[in-house]
Amino acid sequence: MTFPGDDNDILLTQRYLATFICQFDLYFYPFDVQVCSLDLRLPRNYERSVVFSEVDRKVKYVGQEDLPLFSVRNVKFGPKSGKNFLSLQFELHRRPGVILLSTFVPSAMLLVVSWATLFVKLEDMNVRCIMSLTTLLVLFTLFVNLSHSVPNTAAIKMIDVWFFFIIAILFINIMVHIFIDLAVNKAKKMMKVTTLKVQPVSLAQQAARPSEPRPLYILSVYKLFILPTACVIFNIGFWFLISSS
Repeated sequence: MTFPGDDNDILLTQRYLATFICQFDLYFYPFDVQVCSLDLRLPRNYERSVVFSEVDRKVKYVGQEDLPLFSVRNVKFGPKSGKNFLSLQFELHRRPGVILLSTFVPSAMLLVVSWATLFVKLEDMNVRCIMSLTTLLVLFTLFVNLSHSVPNTAAIKMIDVWFFFIIAILFINIMVHIFIDLAVNKAKKMMKVTTLKVQPVSLAQQAARPSEPRPLYILSVYKLFILPTACVIFNIGFWFLISSS
């Protein structure tokens, strides 16, 4: 009995187990989306007799979509797929929930604590210094522990930018405490050695006098305007880049 090939289709099903490598771009870590591809190319001696069908071509992911660290999304054939080449693409969306709770929230709280030290009385220099140094050390420890859990790469990541900014702010706060304390002590010494002179002063001259010493005025401007403005501008730019990725 003869079966003509034009009227009868032969269906061959095979299963393959393969290992492939996906190059990760960790610039937007931990909000990164990795695009991976599985490429299949026919051997040259098969190109004349075997081709990949372009009509009934379909792909189906049967595994679990929500993995421990990633979520599998957008499984499809790539635009380079043809008769002799198939490119299966899929996206790995990182799940940043745990990272947000373990890094961003604690670091933001430490920044608030460091900012609160600027409102402590100037007489309590020990309290201000101890709190500022403690927040900086805790933040640096948090950053080091996070660096050990992230894949080694020489490229700068967005989470590095976040920590570098907060570390810089905490360092500046410590410097502000030191220089303001030195300026206040210097002003007190100058007041002690200055000869007291009594002379009539008009009401206009009294109104023109500053209500507080210059170091205290600089501290007030820094803690009420400069520091909050810098944090707001940084967060707007940081989260805008994250959302646009």
